[in-house]
Amino acid sequence: MEIPIASLKGKTDSFQKTNIPEQESVLPLVELSENVNFSIQEGNVALTFDDGPSKFTKEITDILKEHDVGGTFFFIGKNVEKYHDSIQYVKSNGYSIGSHSMHHHNFTNLSVEQQEYELLHTNKLIENITQEKITLFRPPYGSKNEITIELMDKTNTKMVLWNADTEDWKSQNANEIVNYVVNSKTSGSIILLHESQAVIEALPRIIEHLKNQGLHIVSLN
Repeated sequence: MEIPIASLKGKTDSFQKTNIPEQESVLPLVELSENVNFSIQEGNVALTFDDGPSKFTKEITDILKEHDVGGTFFFIGKNVEKYHDSIQYVKSNGYSIGSHSMHHHNFTNLSVEQQEYELLHTNKLIENITQEKITLFRPPYGSKNEITIELMDKTNTKMVLWNADTEDWKSQNANEIVNYVVNSKTSGSIILLHESQAVIEALPRIIEHLKNQGLHIVSLN
């Protein structure tokens, strides 16, 4: 489906920004070295949360903070205005933030200009709140093509995919989400979760299990 591309004044400015600092965190952190990342170093595990900001963002942040573990949030641009305070809350607590596009369209159906808009406009909205450069991106549905890869190079952005999909959006059941993690190989994993009540209920048990495995639960950068 074609989507209209709004005029974005100074759109290309985002390619040259140097005055916005990159995110800093005092939490356990893993630096991503590849342009496209499915996993991280063994001994670590990353909890990642898609489709916010939402009414669940602050509570997820509080759970991570209570257990002193890292986490990474991928925000959708169209949600930013309604939940801008949640973005600031995540940032002020030291968690990593990435873009999840503006409208959650499949990137393989978008033109060069549309992909640029979906990434850059979302980055700009988030950066206006956090005053920190966004360098992480997760394409909706994991959708990507050569245009997307070239855009990552052009913008010095790291694409974050996953190798552990809880399918929490499908079940919406806390026990099933926990069971998936318990029965999966978690060392070196990037675990895909979505902001929801079921994830809030599952998260303390997931964290307990990962800690019992001796894993470092990290933020991504």
